[in-house]
Amino acid sequence: METTSTHGRNRSAQAGNSPSQSSFSQLKRGFFFTVLALVLLSFIFISLQLWAQAEAQAEARAAERFRVEALQTALGMVSSDTLNKYANASAMYALQKLATSIENHSGCAVIGIESYAGPGAIYPDGTYYLNASIYELMQHGNTSGYLTTKSGPLEDPQGRYFYDRSDPRGPNLTYFGDERKYSLSTFFNRTRAAVRMLGYDVQWGEPEGFTLNQTDAWTVSLTMAVPMNFTDARGHVNVTQRVFVNLSIPIDGLTDPSVLRADMKHRPTSSLCGPVCASSGSNSPDLSNLDNRPHRNIYRSPAYDNSTQARAILKAGGAAGNTNSGLGWFFGPVADSAHPRSAFRDDLVSYNLTRINFYIYVTDNAADALAQSPYFGGLIVTTPPGPDAAVDDYRAGCHYINYTETNCLFCRFHQWSNDSRNCPTLPDSITPDSIPFNPFIPWVQTNNFDPTAGIKPNYHLSIPEALISSEVNATQMCGSAFNATNTRCDSATTIAGLDSKYANVRANTRVWDLTGPRDIAICGFYVRSDFGPSYSQRFTDFWQRQQSNGSYSVLGQGIESFTVGKWAGGEQDVCAQETVPDIERYSRVDYQFYNKDMRGYECMGPFVEGLPGCRNLPDCSGDVPLKNATGRFALSNPASNDEARDLYATFRYSVNNTTFIPPNLNPISSVCK
Repeated sequence: METTSTHGRNRSAQAGNSPSQSSFSQLKRGFFFTVLALVLLSFIFISLQLWAQAEAQAEARAAERFRVEALQTALGMVSSDTLNKYANASAMYALQKLATSIENHSGCAVIGIESYAGPGAIYPDGTYYLNASIYELMQHGNTSGYLTTKSGPLEDPQGRYFYDRSDPRGPNLTYFGDERKYSLSTFFNRTRAAVRMLGYDVQWGEPEGFTLNQTDAWTVSLTMAVPMNFTDARGHVNVTQRVFVNLSIPIDGLTDPSVLRADMKHRPTSSLCGPVCASSGSNSPDLSNLDNRPHRNIYRSPAYDNSTQARAILKAGGAAGNTNSGLGWFFGPVADSAHPRSAFRDDLVSYNLTRINFYIYVTDNAADALAQSPYFGGLIVTTPPGPDAAVDDYRAGCHYINYTETNCLFCRFHQWSNDSRNCPTLPDSITPDSIPFNPFIPWVQTNNFDPTAGIKPNYHLSIPEALISSEVNATQMCGSAFNATNTRCDSATTIAGLDSKYANVRANTRVWDLTGPRDIAICGFYVRSDFGPSYSQRFTDFWQRQQSNGSYSVLGQGIESFTVGKWAGGEQDVCAQETVPDIERYSRVDYQFYNKDMRGYECMGPFVEGLPGCRNLPDCSGDVPLKNATGRFALSNPASNDEARDLYATFRYSVNNTTFIPPNLNPISSVCK
């Protein structure tokens, strides 16, 4: 019993308390956790490595993306598109700066840049020095300007300079302050600095093949190529190329310096060009007198691209227009019978009472026209005169028949006798009750024809504007004694040939739409011209470059405008004092007016009636323009050489039949009517 029990206990003790077995089990468990820890550490380490590699790759990708974007940004700064945009602004500023500086030059004798075609005549319009001046302004921000005077180039022993060497502004035309940003050298320096901040570098060369010229009448073209080398610090990028510039620059709004400089040329030098140029010997313009300067900007209307589009249009005349009779001339808005004197008020824009004498009154009744004649500035009657009323008259044993026109203005009276005796007859005359309140009022009478049909309306009144023209006026028809207080038109000595004169009036009375040339004159529009100088030429002394065909631009890029009012030479113009010829007879086409010192038949022409002719404020403030609301405006029209008729402005603008030069005109006075 005890043995068995003891044996059982011994086995039990052996099974639960053997040291070797317990250590082995603990070792197995420790190894497992150690391996597991190592695996976990390895995994963490690998994960950290993978994360670090991912971060490094992400950073590498980000850095590469930055390098790519920096490269793209840097290349964009030096691209052809960027250079073209900058060069466009630079060229426009240079053109305007040069034009205004020529205008404002203190030397009264300065005309502009010397006209020169360059070596090999590469600039046939004589604009070589304009090209050089714009290049110098764009590239360096200064230019000598190559100025010329009426006696030759402006120069001193050191060479040519835009200003005198003693001028406080310096010898050349130079950009100052914020103006420097418009020079290409500034663009090159700033782009290089910006590119370097992105880790790259750019080297710009001198512009090559710089060319400034006209491509059409309204556009200046500019072309050039600029060498460029683009690199990075590591030597991975090296781009060498020529960046091309090709610009088309509209001239709209830019200054035209030619009119002002030509105006100065014709002013008395003793007064230092009067109020236009520098005064008291100063080297700078008299800024207090800028209002008197004939400054012009290039301005064109989409309605008038050339003289053909701006020409006068005949609306009624002679047999073709069924025009029966008329006297004088008038230009202005038209009021119909629905708007007589009673329809005008001070508070109306279109039918303003204070301007009623600027209007032409249109009616189908002559009696109505006579009743309205005290108020309006012109009359149109749209029905023909009635048949002559025949009245028998027996006096002193003689039988007379008196014929009197009806429904008419300036109705004719004619007496006839069929008696075999020598019965004296009254001379042909005008019936006094048919003479308008103002006997010199322009009028026309038509036959069932609306002379205002198709005529352009006034731009702000939206009312048609018509011109009545005639070769004869009431004084010529009735004699010099005929006036507002003496309305008798029956003198045998002054009315001789009344029938033939009246027939001539019937044949030559016209109704015109003169809106085109009048708009150009009043608004200062420029139009294309086969004969005028181009805009580029207007920077130069282009006068000497007139071609044998009368044109200035060999390239056919000419433009022209009218010189009106203060543009027309100025009150102190030396030619205004010429006894013969009268300054008022010179063509108002800008380049013709100043051509050849305004002497010679090329610049002379008859007046175009219905255009502004005021040369100063007193002239425009007199009674005549207020009563007639019209002007006189000369355009070239020589009596000979019909083969070259298009050369002369009266033919180009179709106003050759609307002109009239009064006899015995005082050549020193300016007549506005």
